[in-house]
Amino acid sequence: MTPVLPDEDLLAKIDVKDVRSYLDLTGWQLVDEQPERIARYTKTRDDTGRQYVVTVPLKQSFTDYPARILDLVATLSDAEHRSGEVIALTLIQGRFDSLQARIEDDGSRDGSIDLVDGAAAFQSMKELLLYSAIAEKGPKPVYSSPSYEETKRLLKGSRLAQTQRGSFVLSVVTEIPFQEQTLPGFPDAPEPHPRKVMRRLATALQAAHEAGIEDTEAAFRKRVESGLSANFCAAIGRFGRSGSLHGVSFNTTASRTRRVNRDACWVA
Repeated sequence: MTPVLPDEDLLAKIDVKDVRSYLDLTGWQLVDEQPERIARYTKTRDDTGRQYVVTVPLKQSFTDYPARILDLVATLSDAEHRSGEVIALTLIQGRFDSLQARIEDDGSRDGSIDLVDGAAAFQSMKELLLYSAIAEKGPKPVYSSPSYEETKRLLKGSRLAQTQRGSFVLSVVTEIPFQEQTLPGFPDAPEPHPRKVMRRLATALQAAHEAGIEDTEAAFRKRVESGLSANFCAAIGRFGRSGSLHGVSFNTTASRTRRVNRDACWVA
């Protein structure tokens, strides 16, 4: 089978920092570095004993940068048994934490959704992230609606991603700033604020699920500190207004190229 590899324009968008961070986080070992030129990494597969070698060009200004990244992506594709296009997209989009909502309704099997229900779902996704950002400043049972300017400030760096098939899947992504890796034995640097907001969102979704099972006012109140609020619950509830809706499930995913603090818990 001919491997599916990305085009040159896509490869040119891949940032050197994201490549090196991805390699560090997925078990590759740095074995050689020529400053301002290249860095070489190796990895041995546990199941086969095969050793792989990749060379990272350290400047995107190199004229052959896309060609070198293509070689790297092809090797990663072979080592990870994933298509080159998927690997390239992982490296490009890896700086984002993400929230996905998978919606099941009467028409979603063909990749579409009712227009009114879809508009409400997009609004809900925005509010889930918005009230998580507000809760990170100080958890409360209920909040007043922020102004448009405040909403833009709180959600800076968050974007709608391409919708996906598989029922109807909405995605919101938040860019996580790059941080240099700390040396062994030293404490991790404080998490950047966008990561704290996404972690709060993940925790609040879990809290909403648990409170919904108990289904008492006390169950909701004791989870306010986790980010649960009346506003957050209302955003989830908006998904269920349509009679054609069969269900919605949420998934939060941490960035593939940004380190998660060792002492922090990520709830998916």
